[in-house]
Amino acid sequence: MTTSDRPRSWLLVYPRVAAAVLIILGALSVVSVAVVAVRERQTVQCQTGINNAFRDALTERADAADTERNAQRALFKVLLNPSATPADRAAALHTYAKGLAEADDVRARHPLPTNTCN
Repeated sequence: MTTSDRPRSWLLVYPRVAAAVLIILGALSVVSVAVVAVRERQTVQCQTGINNAFRDALTERADAADTERNAQRALFKVLLNPSATPADRAAALHTYAKGLAEADDVRARHPLPTNTCN
């Protein structure tokens, strides 16, 4: 078999076509990477916003729980005190109800975020 009788690879026959195909594939790869990078940046920014909102809501809600717990402790302290008068008990109950209402108000003003990143 001589050199001219051997089947030729299309890469050898069409070097310009092969070069053009490689250039197009390279360009598509670069565009693909750019699109993925932009989408990733958008997703990260969205998730950062959600995380910050969630953190802020949790902080406020934890403070509300502390307010409620402190009011409850004060109520129990008076109710369990044998020398507390009925007026003391009524005042403690009123203070507890006020603390509970404040905590509920804080929770209502700071709901947990429900949005998602798509």
